Amino acid sequence: MSNAVYHRAYDERELIGVRVENDRIEIVSFPGPDRSVTIEGLKSYRVSNRRYRNRRIGDFLKELHLTEGRNTGFKKILDALEANSSPKPEFETESCDDADSACRMS
Repeated sequence: MSNAVYHRAYDERELIGVRVENDRIEIVSFPGPDRSVTIEGLKSYRVSNRRYRNRRIGDFLKELHLTEGRNTGFKKILDALEANSSPKPEFETESCDDADSACRMS
């Protein structure tokens, strides 16, 4: 959730969607990942984004100890999911060229 807040585009008037189901939690963030992030990178859990949309929000989240800003998010997510025997996260994204594109993680 912190990642969705950190990386969303605030010039878009879309909310971050969170849906809790029995077998998953889905987070939908518009307009999806920055153009420097590929779906292949998301699916292999290897993203090294050096373009930040919201540096000030990121700094605030770091002060709250909700993010680190050191590309450690995937490792922490994967370790936590493995520790509680949950499946790895799945990412879906639509073309970032489309104004209605989104990134869904479940």
